[in-house]
Amino acid sequence: MIDSEKSDKDFGYNSISSDNDSDESSDKTDKKSTAGTLTPDELTAQGILFFIAGYDTTSAALTHTIYYLSQHPECQQKLYEELKTCDEFTYEKLVHLKYLNAVINETLRLAPSLTRIQRECVQDYKLGNTGITIPKGASIEIYPYAIHRDPEYWPNPNDFIPDRFLEPTHHPYAFIPFGGGPRLCIGQRFALNEMRMCLAKLINKYQFDLSNKTKLDYFTGSLLMSPKELLVDIKARN
Repeated sequence: MIDSEKSDKDFGYNSISSDNDSDESSDKTDKKSTAGTLTPDELTAQGILFFIAGYDTTSAALTHTIYYLSQHPECQQKLYEELKTCDEFTYEKLVHLKYLNAVINETLRLAPSLTRIQRECVQDYKLGNTGITIPKGASIEIYPYAIHRDPEYWPNPNDFIPDRFLEPTHHPYAFIPFGGGPRLCIGQRFALNEMRMCLAKLINKYQFDLSNKTKLDYFTGSLLMSPKELLVDIKARN
């Protein structure tokens, strides 16, 4: 199916334009920007979305990370050893810590914050040699959780193995915690930076272990894969 994928430009998502293109469309853009206003309901909806997309998803991902690291103390210790090599926790330095990023990616693979992604087909699209054509206007639902645990793309798909992201060989669309294509989540970098900084400071100072009350329970019917709570044992490191 990948050979039949079309470019963003083929679908009209031409994000790289020349100065001439910008000049020609400036009048139209100005007219559109002043044509309407947001209603109070629309403003409220956007505000709620910012909180859900900007904080709840990251909170859920961090909760799952602590859970998996508590389950796998050898991975937690390996991450701690890597963090000790970092003299200062800054965004610029944390982004280069390979195991830290591998832990985050493996967590997002096993427990993507969004249970499904919805898109609208903008034109008739043929799915490779499957004989299936998606008609224009069709609503498409993509389930990252199912794709991320597909054994065709992931050996031992249900196991927490951060090392698989140290030298990744998976298909780029087999890992889509933030979606993909021209409508990739605009908060991806922000969310990853939040997770790196939070995990670095937590794991550097504390050790997390499973307790007899550790259990993940989720809200039924929610779009977010967000645990209700996580109870673990916490010990301060020397």
